[in-house]
Amino acid sequence: MSKNLYITATESSSGKSIVALGVMEMLCRNISKVGFFRPIINQAQPGEKDKDIELMATQFKLTAPYEEMTCFTFQQVQELVARGDGDFVVEQVIEKYNQMKDLYDFILLEGTDYSTSTAAYEFDINAEISKNLGCPVLLVSNASQKNVEQVVSSTKVAMESLNAKGCETIGTIINRIDPNDSE
Repeated sequence: MSKNLYITATESSSGKSIVALGVMEMLCRNISKVGFFRPIINQAQPGEKDKDIELMATQFKLTAPYEEMTCFTFQQVQELVARGDGDFVVEQVIEKYNQMKDLYDFILLEGTDYSTSTAAYEFDINAEISKNLGCPVLLVSNASQKNVEQVVSSTKVAMESLNAKGCETIGTIINRIDPNDSE
């Protein structure tokens, strides 16, 4: 059985964070030492803390320092990639994760927010990280303002892309479905 799980989404506003919160709740009920790691965060202002990390740390009384639960801001990643240091990003994430893995029985990882204009790159970096850490992926797909065909199509493309990149997708959650949609 895997000792980690990587939750990522197909796009922004998918509800990935609430899914991660629910998964963390389940994990903490059944496993004594659970860690949380968000390799890449969005940061609107310098020094601003990631709301998902803060929520997880507070809700589940996580004792790890904030700095140990993340590695880069998305702006730092963009700057490194622009300089040709994209491999450095993955190497550093692996190193930071490896520092955590002996401290916990299980580590839940949460991917990027897709809140920038580089969603395709965000999907790729999430896949690259999960593959290199040997994390199975739980994919969260956004159904808001989409019909069934659109949701199925975008989810299928994402799953096929993760598979082509060498990732193991263990499940998909279709989130934000309109309860009034009769399809």
